[in-house]
Amino acid sequence: MVGYFSLTPTSRRILDVSLHSIYGLYDNTIYEYYPYKNTGLDSVLDLSKVVSESGSYNNRALLKFDLASISQSIVAGATTSPKFYLNLYTVEAQEVPSSYTIEVYPLSESWDSGIGKYINKPETTQGSSWYNRTNSTYASSSWATASFAVNVSGSSGLVSGGGTWYTNYNCTQSYNYSSTDVRIDVTSIVNSWLSSTIPNNGFIVKKSHNDEASETNFITLKYFSTDSRTIYQP
Repeated sequence: MVGYFSLTPTSRRILDVSLHSIYGLYDNTIYEYYPYKNTGLDSVLDLSKVVSESGSYNNRALLKFDLASISQSIVAGATTSPKFYLNLYTVEAQEVPSSYTIEVYPLSESWDSGIGKYINKPETTQGSSWYNRTNSTYASSSWATASFAVNVSGSSGLVSGGGTWYTNYNCTQSYNYSSTDVRIDVTSIVNSWLSSTIPNNGFIVKKSHNDEASETNFITLKYFSTDSRTIYQP
């Protein structure tokens, strides 16, 4: 379930807190090893690493949420000073190192979830992928890889692409012999969306640069997606 956000109604004491949740609209895993593949309907989000003879390739997750209800609540004065947390629940974790870091940034470009699945043959290429934001048949749909705006960047390893994000909003969770579930405070990002400081293009979730670049860390991390049909959706 996504973003648990803490509500502190004006008529209550500051410690009298209610917990609510916003479920994700849609999400997708983008695969560096399969740069055109769309998996927008898969039941898992996969932050694993693919290893081949040519090197190691990373996966990242894209997630989008509708903030209309909380925006209306804030405008109406029913909600004040909310805290927002992104929650992802683990399906599978293997070769987990003693310590690693998960990073969350707000995406700087829009994207489409798509209707593909990992097992599709031929692979579905319509929708977001490592190379593209929308449809692989349109040159204008690719993620930017150079000439970034101020406070915007993107990074890739062996293959160009992999999303673009605002670098001045960096929310992280570090793990040290702890549960692999994700619960990251993303209040700074959501508040910037609500104030229209930056557009709400959703989140990109990735391992840290060091973990992605590591040639010894081959961690497998899979989380329930919005298409999992379980109570453990983002």
